[in-house]
Amino acid sequence: MFLDYAIRLALRRPAPPMIPLTGERSAQNDFFSVHLEDKNRTNSFLVKSANHSAYCGLIWTTNAEGLRARIKKYNIRRKDIQIVIDHYYRGWQIRYTKPLSFVLARGIRWHRLLELYETVSAYQFARRTLTRFQRIELLQLLIEKNLHNPNIALNPVLLGVEIRSTKWFRHPRHTEDKNHLTMLFESLVESGDLSKNTSQAYKVEPKALITLSEHEKDEEKHNDSQKTQRNGNRIAIAIVAVGLIGAITSGIFC
Repeated sequence: MFLDYAIRLALRRPAPPMIPLTGERSAQNDFFSVHLEDKNRTNSFLVKSANHSAYCGLIWTTNAEGLRARIKKYNIRRKDIQIVIDHYYRGWQIRYTKPLSFVLARGIRWHRLLELYETVSAYQFARRTLTRFQRIELLQLLIEKNLHNPNIALNPVLLGVEIRSTKWFRHPRHTEDKNHLTMLFESLVESGDLSKNTSQAYKVEPKALITLSEHEKDEEKHNDSQKTQRNGNRIAIAIVAVGLIGAITSGIFC
């Protein structure tokens, strides 16, 4: 019931052949793409137009790509078809896989609510103080990432976005934070813990494990030293207390 209405609603603002996803042009986005897919997602049909009995568009199959095709509406109702509607709005791509969900979202202007939430969230983020990474903390994080994916290409900007989210770019201290993160990367290159290739991508080197191990040993020594000092202070306090008690006791019985 809602399938045909949802498709027609989306086709009021059809997506252009080339969809800008980044940069200033993406800020003007406000259109939809409609795909009909089978259960196994081996066939995909991009709906370009509709009439009272059929949908027209382009089809992708295992044997053909982007061929013009026409699908009867009654065939869709009888088959196990999945609808995918993508709303390209500003810098977002909002996906719907249920016709009713899409219709309701359009009714309440869900994309506007998301925009309002993003604006408020960005304002709150801009007021936060950015906690800077310490060198060893960054190295620990990069080692963990490398263990999960040995071929990962590390980059200070991408890492900043991953940690801070894209709101990072609009923070008033973004440039300082990015420069600090880049300097940490470069210092790890100088110490041999990271390497950098010609495409400005960084990679964790085996020496990083040695550096981390030595840091953990130093931390353990420092903790032991602190513990010994605290125990010594307790013993000294106990000796003084015993001495005072002895002196007081001697004074009483004299």
